Amino acid sequence: MQTSIQKTRGRRAARTAGGIRALILAALPAAFPAAFPAHAQQKQGDYVVTATRTATSTERLGSSVTVIGKAEIERRQVRSMVELLQGIRGLHVTQSGGRGKQASVFSRGTNSNHTLFLINGIRVSDPSTPSGTFQLEHLNLEDVERVEVVRGPQSVLYGSEAIGAVVNIITRQGGKGIVASGIGEGGSFSTVEARMLLDGTYEWIDFNFGYSRLDSNGISILPKRLLGRENDGIWNSNISGRIGLRPAKWLDLDFYGKLVRSKSDVDPFVDDLNAISKTRQNYASTAATFKLFEERLRSKIAFSYSGNARNSINPPDFNNPSTNTISTFLSDKKRIELQNDIQVLPDNTLTFGGNVEWERAKSGGSAFLAFSKTQVNKAIFVQDQFAISDRLFGTVGFRIDRVGNFRTAVTWRVAPAYVIKETGTTIKGSYGTGFKAPTLQQRFGFNAGFPAFGFPAFNGNPNLKPETSRGFEFGFEQKLFKDKVTFGVTYFRNDIKNLITSDAAFTTNINVGRVRTHGIETFVKAMILKNLNLNLNYTYLRAEDRVTGAELVRRPRHSFNAELAWKPVEKASVSLAVHLIGTRTDFQAVAPFGRTNLPHETTVKLAGSYKFNKHLTVFARMENIFDSKFEEPNGFQRPGFAVFGGVKVSVDLLNP
Repeated sequence: MQTSIQKTRGRRAARTAGGIRALILAALPAAFPAAFPAHAQQKQGDYVVTATRTATSTERLGSSVTVIGKAEIERRQVRSMVELLQGIRGLHVTQSGGRGKQASVFSRGTNSNHTLFLINGIRVSDPSTPSGTFQLEHLNLEDVERVEVVRGPQSVLYGSEAIGAVVNIITRQGGKGIVASGIGEGGSFSTVEARMLLDGTYEWIDFNFGYSRLDSNGISILPKRLLGRENDGIWNSNISGRIGLRPAKWLDLDFYGKLVRSKSDVDPFVDDLNAISKTRQNYASTAATFKLFEERLRSKIAFSYSGNARNSINPPDFNNPSTNTISTFLSDKKRIELQNDIQVLPDNTLTFGGNVEWERAKSGGSAFLAFSKTQVNKAIFVQDQFAISDRLFGTVGFRIDRVGNFRTAVTWRVAPAYVIKETGTTIKGSYGTGFKAPTLQQRFGFNAGFPAFGFPAFNGNPNLKPETSRGFEFGFEQKLFKDKVTFGVTYFRNDIKNLITSDAAFTTNINVGRVRTHGIETFVKAMILKNLNLNLNYTYLRAEDRVTGAELVRRPRHSFNAELAWKPVEKASVSLAVHLIGTRTDFQAVAPFGRTNLPHETTVKLAGSYKFNKHLTVFARMENIFDSKFEEPNGFQRPGFAVFGGVKVSVDLLNP
């Protein structure tokens, strides 16, 4: 009897719950017809996710955004993230040697640790490095679908690190059919590279798996003037996988993982025959997206993991008989994140959420006393994205972060854009704040130094304050000749306080005065002919210490990039790219130590490919065609003239 009553009550409860849900679904559109239209909002133009954390047309963004897709990566035959970022306006990339060597990105003149890197939303910076940067030099592009770069302070959406820019690397999802691809290439410096891909879609499952392997003898990191003779090679492998499940219209599941292994020859101070650096990077994420009320409410919960391990090994050799060091650095981040997007009105979306992150870093070895520290980072944020009369668009956002035991950091941002349809003009701008918390290494790390070379022991400073910034930009974009030509100009400025640097004796970290970076970015995109396109961009930059008046190192005043893309026939493509950097200051590589001026440099690259059929494509490229000899940074030479070539084979396993 009791069981029968319970079943009856259960059925009544289920009917009641179902009725309430049906009533809500019916009542919401009836009560708020403008907020819940019968069909999704009409989409126009290219879309970007990073600038607002939702898919938004580039025409509606107040931020400066650059998007590089898979087609452009393949046309230009870009093989590394370092090379990819070199051609983006507002960014300057340095690399201590050839491919696979340490690289740094300076976004709009800010420091190298002021650019936040994401891979499918995973924060990949390494808190065990001295400044907490991401080691982008090890990342290959075999599985990359697109890269979105949003310049200017973005802390309101992404918290710490996002002062200069956010670089969001989005990997491929499964395409139509099931396609297997193999790519092999070789060339200068005894370089051999292989890549394999498998992607596809089957019913409600899509997947993409990738593998790449690079072996190269490389070049000598040190130039001849510093007695560099032996080549410093690189070995690298990337393994990745992404699986998407769509079991119901209201549910998306996404799983991603990437494993990077790298071994590189290095020269710490002089030409070293056996000094090496080993790196392991592990990234993983799983996310569930719930789409309710005809997708007017989207809720996403995600868990991500980022792990890094670095080993520096330098046993004695003929040139350095007294050197024998082994150093180890480990770090990881575990993060839970929640995001909700509510379509309040047809042209108004409210986004809010938060995250909890567990961050750990430790080190040990003959040159480093072991330390191990963990901290918990928490944040909440809210953003309103609006449109008025289909002309005025914008976002307003607010965020609260609590990083470890620091005081609460509050950031905000406003980014409007106004479209004049009659003339094809878009006027845009933004104003916002940002912050960068000191890393665990900066606060607690220790370096025994190398007294024989004049480098004293170095201790972290647990009393460091976060770096803070205020930045704004203002500019316009103009379309002409039925959208065949687009050009734009943007002025930007960023003021940073409490910058973290070493003290005068290089024994600890301190917060110093103020830094200002400002300048102008311009670009032109033109379809000269149906099969001929021209892309140009130029950046003028001033970056200076507001206390001393000195110019910041490794920030060229002038940067210029040009690419001419030509398709002489449907199956062939040719790309000619020019990269020019102006004069800039840097540190002297040898005594007497101080500052020096580096001359302007120009490199030219020519790439071409021919697709014989749907299965076979051949390609070749020449890099640094005029064999420009330059160092960037000072004391580390870059590769000269090089030639590479290869073949790509693709097969649709369902329709061979």
